[in-house]
Amino acid sequence: MKEIKIEQCPYCGGTDFIKGYGVQAISGSGKVANSWNLSNLVYIVCKDCGSIVHTQVEKLDRLISSQQEIEFE
Repeated sequence: MKEIKIEQCPYCGGTDFIKGYGVQAISGSGKVANSWNLSNLVYIVCKDCGSIVHTQVEKLDRLISSQQEIEFE
């Protein structure tokens, strides 16, 4: 997975960031996610205004392998 480089906060122009984590049950198919497809979400947070400027699934392979096909409504 490509690393996303954030250089400036789009909300306040700040340039200092911290990385935070949250656990989320992920499912790309709209079905209820089970414990086997839990993944960390990685947040890049601006230290000046507190905005989350980027969120990324840490283990994308768990999301991809947990879905058969995507149905769009």
